[in-house]
Amino acid sequence: MTSTAHLNNQQLKKRNKWMFKLHVLTNELLDWASRVYSMYSKGQAHKPEYLEQIFIQLNADMIGHLRKKLEAEGYSVWNAITYRHHQQFVDDLAFNNRKMKEDIAFREQESDAKQTQINNLLTQLKEEQRLRVREVSQTKGELESQVEALKDDVARLKKEKDGLLNRYIIETNTTQRYSNKVEKLENEVEELGSNLEVVMNRYPPVSSRSREAVTREMLLETRIARLQKENDTLLNRLTEAETKNIRQGFPELEPYVDMKEEQGPLFPQRLNSLYVDDWTNAYEVVKNVYGERKSIVVLLEWLETCQKMGRDLFDEQKEMLKCETVGFLRKYQKNERKDLALPVSKNGVVHIKDFQRKMAADTIPAFKEVCRLNTIKSIRFKGRNAALDYINKCAELCWMMNFEDPPVGMDFEFKEGGKINPNRFTTYFKKGKLIDYLVWPVLMSLSDNTLLTKGIVQRAAGYRKAKLQEVIIERPIIEPPHARCKVSEKKLRRNLEVEMAHSVKLLENLEDEITKRRLMEDEIYQLKHEVRELKSPVDSVQSSPRSFRSIQLQLSPRSTENETPRQTRNSSFTNLNNLSDRQDCRVFRSMMSPFSDSQLIQISPRGRKEEVRKQLHIALSPEVKDNMFDPKPTAIAKDFKALFDNEWTKLYADMRRYYSEQYVVDLLLSWLKDCYLTCIAITEEQRESIREDAMKCFGRYTNASLSLTLPNSCTNNIKEFQGRIASEAIPFIMKVCVRRLLSGEKMLSIHYFTSRSALNFVG
Repeated sequence: MTSTAHLNNQQLKKRNKWMFKLHVLTNELLDWASRVYSMYSKGQAHKPEYLEQIFIQLNADMIGHLRKKLEAEGYSVWNAITYRHHQQFVDDLAFNNRKMKEDIAFREQESDAKQTQINNLLTQLKEEQRLRVREVSQTKGELESQVEALKDDVARLKKEKDGLLNRYIIETNTTQRYSNKVEKLENEVEELGSNLEVVMNRYPPVSSRSREAVTREMLLETRIARLQKENDTLLNRLTEAETKNIRQGFPELEPYVDMKEEQGPLFPQRLNSLYVDDWTNAYEVVKNVYGERKSIVVLLEWLETCQKMGRDLFDEQKEMLKCETVGFLRKYQKNERKDLALPVSKNGVVHIKDFQRKMAADTIPAFKEVCRLNTIKSIRFKGRNAALDYINKCAELCWMMNFEDPPVGMDFEFKEGGKINPNRFTTYFKKGKLIDYLVWPVLMSLSDNTLLTKGIVQRAAGYRKAKLQEVIIERPIIEPPHARCKVSEKKLRRNLEVEMAHSVKLLENLEDEITKRRLMEDEIYQLKHEVRELKSPVDSVQSSPRSFRSIQLQLSPRSTENETPRQTRNSSFTNLNNLSDRQDCRVFRSMMSPFSDSQLIQISPRGRKEEVRKQLHIALSPEVKDNMFDPKPTAIAKDFKALFDNEWTKLYADMRRYYSEQYVVDLLLSWLKDCYLTCIAITEEQRESIREDAMKCFGRYTNASLSLTLPNSCTNNIKEFQGRIASEAIPFIMKVCVRRLLSGEKMLSIHYFTSRSALNFVG
């Protein structure tokens, strides 16, 4: 108070005014400092040291400016109150500076922590984004593969559907065409029937026992041939429809080393080699999928399946070859029931087994494929090739086991929980006194039950009584491909079969009517011929080629008036190759021979019927020796010369009494040529049937769309096999030749010898 007493009121007002201005400037300075600090916190200012210097400089300038203003007003010295206010102001500024520095440091620390956290979050987001991208790419790849697979399935199913639809349309058109043909033929039959009634009313009916027998025989032969042909056609169509809808294509079989000449090791050694090498490799692979015990059981089941299928297919192939030895001639037989049995001798069975052994190199690849499809087809695991090698070796061993002499076999029987027989089994690696499960089978000789190699079992320490029972290994159910067809395909096949059966029945009725018509025409012509014989000499009628030519034209509608007899006979010979199509033998005989059935009955004198029948009985005797037909050319020439010197000369002398020389020579020559061409056609048919039936048993167990046949390289082996089994089929071929040329009434001995000579030419 004392320091400010000398100031008057006006001066006090000025001082207070300047103090107020100082206060305003201070507030503006603080506002400016806060704005600078906010700019710094936002990264828009310089370092804090530079900011402090600016702040102090501004403070000093402001104080100097105030001092000058006060001195100008007459105040040269600061009083205590002004100094005290100034000091407090400076302290406040210093405190604010320190607080600002602390805030800046704290904000920097907080900003660094947030920046670190932001960097960590960015790193995590990038890692998650990378994982998500990889998962999305994998999912996209899987979906694309599934889409491609679905597209392939849709295309395949569409293709199958189109194929079935086209096949159904074709079959429907075929059925319609057959129906139209049947209607047309029925109209022709009605017209011919009306004409026949007119002829029958004009001539009295002629009935005899021989003609009834001929009619009955022709009807039976026609019916049997037609039924067999249509049955085979239906079976072939059904088989094609089945194989097209099952797996497309047949996988290529791996090449197999020719085993016809090489001598392999003994069978027990090969079985031990299979266990040591291939079984061990397959076990290491399968163990990763099933575990230890289950893997051993699975490998054992595969081996047992191969053995069972090998025996079944071997027996089935043998029966098919037996059928091709004699059974393929059933279609030419007169009575089907009497020829159901296959009279194959013991030598024939030996020849069949030897042929199977020679064809082993060509049949083993197909058997391997059958075993693979019925054992490992549904398994997918890493290292599958080792398991496939094991299956192939098992299949090879089990197929070659059928050719062992004496026969051998593997025994898979054992008693779970029973005691181990050291004379029969060896142990695996565990300790114990009882049998847990079988590891490897026992090899036995089937002729005397001799033990060849011991089996291997796994031991166990103890078992409950409930487990003391025989182990029954579940065998895979082997179904042929046609059992797995779809319901719609089966329904379609049934409809096609019913329609074809109806068409076949109509065609059979039509053939019966045509046969009856031809018989009636033949009888009518025979009546005319008898009338002419009564009115004219025999020689004039028999030496007239025009009468025989007219008969041939009546029986063979394919002939024309412009063709010469030689051209007609040559054109008829070319049609003999169609015997494999099971055509009616009567049609060929009518084309080959210039006589009708009734004319052939009247060739020989009636008094020699019993003698001819005795000769026929001797000729058709089944006691034919193998050495009778030597395949050497010299032996064939010798037999052929004996045929001409004996049977041909005797029959020529017999027929020369009733017919001219040129006619008898031409007739006997045509019979010989007919038998020769017949045997050629039958031999070719038998060869092709053997080529197909040797592999047909394997095709039933595979999904192959291709038909399995033996390659062309096996032709020599097939011919050799035909030569060895020729003696089994000779009696039946004789009957075929006799039935084709005559009706079984007269002159049959010549056909026995001509068929024998023709067979020698072919053999």
